[in-house]
Amino acid sequence: MGRDIFCFQRVGSIQRLLQQGCITAGLLLIGACAPSPSSSPAPDPIPTAVVETVPPIPEAPRVDVESPADAARTLNALGLDVYKRFSNEAGNLCLSPISIGATLACILEGARGDTAQEIEAAMGLAPGHRIGMGYQRLLDDLKGRNSLLCQVNLANALVYQGNISLDPEFASRLDILYRSTTLSTDFVANPDGARREINAWVSDNTAGKIRNFLGSRDTKVDTRFLLTSALGLDAAWETVFPLNQTRNAAFLLQEGEAVVAPMMHQKSHVAASLGSRLLQVLRLPYAGKHLEMVLFLPGEETSLHTLESMLSPDQLETWLERCEVSEVNVYLPRFTVDSGYYLDKALKELGIDCAFEA
Repeated sequence: MGRDIFCFQRVGSIQRLLQQGCITAGLLLIGACAPSPSSSPAPDPIPTAVVETVPPIPEAPRVDVESPADAARTLNALGLDVYKRFSNEAGNLCLSPISIGATLACILEGARGDTAQEIEAAMGLAPGHRIGMGYQRLLDDLKGRNSLLCQVNLANALVYQGNISLDPEFASRLDILYRSTTLSTDFVANPDGARREINAWVSDNTAGKIRNFLGSRDTKVDTRFLLTSALGLDAAWETVFPLNQTRNAAFLLQEGEAVVAPMMHQKSHVAASLGSRLLQVLRLPYAGKHLEMVLFLPGEETSLHTLESMLSPDQLETWLERCEVSEVNVYLPRFTVDSGYYLDKALKELGIDCAFEA
């Protein structure tokens, strides 16, 4: 499986994570020197001050995860951890691990102390480890798979209040390793205008597929930093679903209720695992066969919640390895998903607290 990246879904991607900056201040201890004991009177001492700085918390030596496969596995594991914290909510659920992971990884590049340790733990990274180099190679791999009929667009950016100076090394790492642009704007004077600027930038960098990235509540006069990661996919199927074979048919929801949905149909040779009573797996390739949609359908003896509770990177690999190419009648509903979530609660449940402290 190697570099597989999943977009976990019930029927695609949260393409947004807003993150407030976390500032750690050093502590200055100021005191006065007392005179030394003496048997004879001493002149009044000249007042002096001793200034001590608390030594910085030693940082673990930096280690970059270089393998794109390892970076993909880290992103998938994080995505699954977040996914499970929303899986009990009603309705369709869309999460993009590569976007969530990119945002946290960019924050980690500038984090120190407890904040860095919490993010490392949540991402399953050893102390001092960063996924920058592996992430860079993963993006290059995805970009190399693009064609006229299958385009992946990922727009990462750090937007900051214009009068704030960014550390050049930090900005450079975001640019080189995470393909993250740094943009300045004026949240203080015009938060709504800043939102429109960001939305226009995201739309331009996702071929117009994502137009209203931020809502009216997402930028405020006290916003100073905003990290964005938007993922867009514009792709045709390797085997086209003929329009004349789309029919309205019953689609069974997890509660057991059936709804009528336009059901597409094709007969094609694809990789699938259909014999298990636990679940059925279908790997449906996009044009060029460089990317694919992986569908998991609970079996007769399995509920959706049970299947979701079993999800892990190892389990995903096992299920995919069982797939074999065969002729399959594929029925797939046409659907549109529009949803959004704030991830602060889920990330706190993963142990990230310092980054959200005021």
